[in-house]
Amino acid sequence: MTSKHISYARNRVIAAIVALLLILVAFGTFFNENHNRIVEQNADYIEGSTYQTARRIKDILDEATSHVQSVALVYGDNMRSADDLPTNLSQYAEGTNFDGFAFVSADGTLVAGTIPTRNDLTLSADFIRKGMAGETGAVVISPDTIDDVESDNSLIAFYSPLIYEGKILGVFVGVLDNAVMSDLLYTSFFGTQTNTFLCETDGNIIARASDFTRRVEDIFSLYADNANDVSYDQLVNAFATEQPITFSYQSSNGTGSATAQPVEGYDLILLRTFPEAVTTEMIQSANSAGVVLIAVISVAFVGIILLQIFQYRSQKRTLLLENQQATRIIDASTRLFRRFALLDLNNGSYEYLKNERIQGVLPPKGSMASFRAYWAERGFDAEDRAILTEILNEENLAKTLGPGVEFVHYEYRIRNHENPQIALWVQASVIPLERNSDGTPSSLLYTEQDVSDVKEYEQQIREQLKSAYQTAEASSKAKTNFLNSMSHDIRTPMNSIMGLTAIGAMHVDDPARVSEVFDKISVASRHLLGLINEVLDMARIESGTILLSEESFSLAESVESLRTIVEPQAAAKQLQLRISDKAVQHESVVGDAMRLQQVMVNIMGNAVKFTDPGGTVTLDITEKHSARPGYGCYEFVFADTGCGMAPEFLERIFEPFSRARDNRVTNTEGTGLGMTIVKSVVELMDGNIDVQSTLGEGTTFTVTVYLKLQDGEAGTKASESALDALQHTDYSGRRVLLVEDNPIAAAIGREILETARLTVEHAANGQLAVDTLAAHDAGYFDIVFMDIQMPVMNGYEATRAIRALAAEGRADLEKLPIIALSADAFADDVARSHAAGMDDHMAKPMELGELLKTLGEWLQ
Repeated sequence: MTSKHISYARNRVIAAIVALLLILVAFGTFFNENHNRIVEQNADYIEGSTYQTARRIKDILDEATSHVQSVALVYGDNMRSADDLPTNLSQYAEGTNFDGFAFVSADGTLVAGTIPTRNDLTLSADFIRKGMAGETGAVVISPDTIDDVESDNSLIAFYSPLIYEGKILGVFVGVLDNAVMSDLLYTSFFGTQTNTFLCETDGNIIARASDFTRRVEDIFSLYADNANDVSYDQLVNAFATEQPITFSYQSSNGTGSATAQPVEGYDLILLRTFPEAVTTEMIQSANSAGVVLIAVISVAFVGIILLQIFQYRSQKRTLLLENQQATRIIDASTRLFRRFALLDLNNGSYEYLKNERIQGVLPPKGSMASFRAYWAERGFDAEDRAILTEILNEENLAKTLGPGVEFVHYEYRIRNHENPQIALWVQASVIPLERNSDGTPSSLLYTEQDVSDVKEYEQQIREQLKSAYQTAEASSKAKTNFLNSMSHDIRTPMNSIMGLTAIGAMHVDDPARVSEVFDKISVASRHLLGLINEVLDMARIESGTILLSEESFSLAESVESLRTIVEPQAAAKQLQLRISDKAVQHESVVGDAMRLQQVMVNIMGNAVKFTDPGGTVTLDITEKHSARPGYGCYEFVFADTGCGMAPEFLERIFEPFSRARDNRVTNTEGTGLGMTIVKSVVELMDGNIDVQSTLGEGTTFTVTVYLKLQDGEAGTKASESALDALQHTDYSGRRVLLVEDNPIAAAIGREILETARLTVEHAANGQLAVDTLAAHDAGYFDIVFMDIQMPVMNGYEATRAIRALAAEGRADLEKLPIIALSADAFADDVARSHAAGMDDHMAKPMELGELLKTLGEWLQ
């Protein structure tokens, strides 16, 4: 063997050794990644386990809260007088986990039952005061306030007021020792107990199931450390904001995983760990397999190295192996292409190395002219034949692949050999193999690939992009038409209001004319408000933030309200209006009365709009059989003899901004959002809506919704008009703080409130409201009406600041009624108001009937 071959063999051995080292490095990386993978896997596992346990704890607390509330409601419903207070509570605590169940009277006396804490502490506790204020809830009692229980766990107290004829007579209290949750908190993974802690948001541990031999009170100092991937501040912030957090930590047993999940609605955090010993064992087990594999590969590489040394003893054998390897590489490469051809530009000839699907048609060798003629004839159409004729010209190839150009690609279509009607896309690549002295190519490698699948995919993508563009363009056009329509529809009532205001000013000495003008302004204002509400509702629906409220109401009252709204419109158009609810057995229901009426008004309003004089509009309400226990199934059938809808519009009636293009409805005002909102609200109620219409004959809408049934019947509204009632209301000597930044709105609000003989003082923002209340003595103000969107300090911030003053010595401000007065009137806005500490919520513009109800409730 020559020195050249010896050097070659030595290089191969060195390469093998280097490869072995690289594999060892790769396995080192594998061990690290394996460690991270197992830690992440265990973190995912502990997240799921903790979340499920947190849900179970929430269910237990919800059930306890619901039980206490149910006892209060049931006992209150069965009382015969205010003196009929409970004396024996054993039957109410039976079958529960409560460690104590008691009733505390309004004067703080423990009337019945037992509470396992110091009585004087319990009866003055914050949750007793909250119960006396009409609240229902749960609160944690720390161990340092507990006398009569031996457990060092905290307690959870559940409370609910006993209300009889609108008066709170006392509070039912159920106490649950958190030790009851020990079995729920206890868990193990692969036979090893893990640590589980139930904490308050400040990190205080109130229940645990752990194998710690020492007492741990602060969860942050236990798991937040520099060696862990979560800092003390991060953990404190996660608990304070009740956000889930997962992290790893280091201990003497190795790496562990921990996750904290909030118990929704109770300001509690559940933290659970995955045992470090189990994680370490899993990592070691996984790494053991890697060690064995490394050993096997190392032995194999040693064997390969020895085999290489032995093989290179023979030059012939070495050359044979090299040739075989080269042949295999060439064979593998040729599988990527259907055809290979060598093009000799100097001699004007070609030679196929591989000529798949053209054997016997085009010779393996020949002139460039015949090569060009064959492929030009295979072109799918005249354009493709022209392309092939051009690119296979020797002069064009020499010019295109001049000095510095290493390759070129062409794409064209050819006829399928078996079916000439089918086009196949081909990508041809031309690579110079040799060049002349002037740099021009002398020989080329010409390869072809079938890229029909790729081109078909590209065509699909183009079609999809085109469709998306057309959809976006249609949406943009619809919104443009919507804005144009809205501009007209909004200006119409605005012009009416402005014109009527001018007319009223000209006839101030004519009370009858001014009263008529005010009536018309009220109608135009409500129409404008309806347009604005539809746009706002649509924005809420698109963002997914629309919510339904749960309130008791009478279906009969809702139908009467609908009749009151629609009847004047129907009478003005000389329509026959018939509304029937005789097939309803249960009129008292629970649901969102406002949203249900919105559905009915939208559909009935459209029926009146699009029915010619002399026509008929009907509503039949039927209570169907309900498969849902506790719910009634109500079917609303709206029918009219109006203009009807064309089939093409019927298909998109529920799409946003849709309005029929018909000269009969062109001048009818509307946003094109009403039916979209109707469908969304009905679906939120777990209902469905169906529409049938015939052009020129009429339309029928069928709406089916499920409403929760209630035991009692809803009350009826007073027949006296809201304005007359307000004028006959006398709250002399009662003082109101009106917090409103808009001067006009403040003036209107002051005028309305003073009609009820209230004394009104005004604050222009939330900060001034806080300062005003702090500057006056306790009891100076009887009620506060609080705007939300204000400069300096908004209504939410101001309310929290006012309630905070109660802890600084102004106890009267804790119970001072604060009523939100805001244009933000959706269900989630009401919830935010209550969360900030407000007692009630009124929507702008101020409805006199709602104002009377609110004043009556909070100023009695």
